[in-house]
Amino acid sequence: MRGTITMRESTKNKEAETPRELPEKYEARFQDILNSIPEKERAGALGADELKSIKSGLLEKYKGLEQEIEFVFSEIEQLRDQERIGKLKEYERQGTITGGGEEEIRGIKLNLTESFFLQSAYILANKEDEDYLKGLLDLTDQIAWRLGEIKTWRAIRKGMLGEVALYRLLEKQGFSPKMPHPREDANLHIDMWGADKKSGNKLIAQVKHTAFAQKPQFFQTEEELAAWMEETTKRFKAEGNEAGETRFAELSAKLKTDFGEMEKYCLDISDDAKPIVIIFPEGSLDPYTGELKEEHFKDFKIELD
Repeated sequence: MRGTITMRESTKNKEAETPRELPEKYEARFQDILNSIPEKERAGALGADELKSIKSGLLEKYKGLEQEIEFVFSEIEQLRDQERIGKLKEYERQGTITGGGEEEIRGIKLNLTESFFLQSAYILANKEDEDYLKGLLDLTDQIAWRLGEIKTWRAIRKGMLGEVALYRLLEKQGFSPKMPHPREDANLHIDMWGADKKSGNKLIAQVKHTAFAQKPQFFQTEEELAAWMEETTKRFKAEGNEAGETRFAELSAKLKTDFGEMEKYCLDISDDAKPIVIIFPEGSLDPYTGELKEEHFKDFKIELD
């Protein structure tokens, strides 16, 4: 039995990649799901009523595929939400956003986090079945391509697999990992809880899966994190890579905020958890199961001070 869960760059995204063929084993059942999704220039062009009708029809037709259908329609909702929050953020930058718009942003962020949480949990529940996950995630890529959102989905998928890999890493290194409540992720920047099986020491972790890192990184102080960010910024400057430097500055600002919020939370709670940041370089994880590639982690160790 399968593990279970409960359930704009449109033109550029669409041109980014021609979809791959689905594995033959899953072709029949997944192809019909794919064929039911109409091609659109952007995900937001797929109306809520149309989406609901398509989903209802598939659920009625395919008894036993409820989890797969929920997974891919959760993806579509994420893509629609990303488009909407992008518009609201633009109003925010222009200083024209209303109180209602700010409340909508908070609601969308929570919806996105909940979907992300459930998808990560579903991949973890099926992590031993690589063929199945390959078929499912290739299907999500093809759906994103149909909706003109392949780049956006690939970014979501990369982050999702980063969380799966963090869970695997903590398990492998003697911790008992626990996924946070979606509100803890959305509001407190916590991607994972963990407890050392021997000492009982607790941690809360933020994870990034990024091409900016050259090797896996582990930080448990603001100073360690700042030193790595400074070193990486210097590397971009030396290379004359202004675009990389700008994008990395954005990631650095987010990491500072995330670590600060986690550190503050640790000071506010009584069970003495420690905030940490884990960075996975691109190419260090299996793109379907989130399994750690051994050559990148031979000497990697999480040791709490």
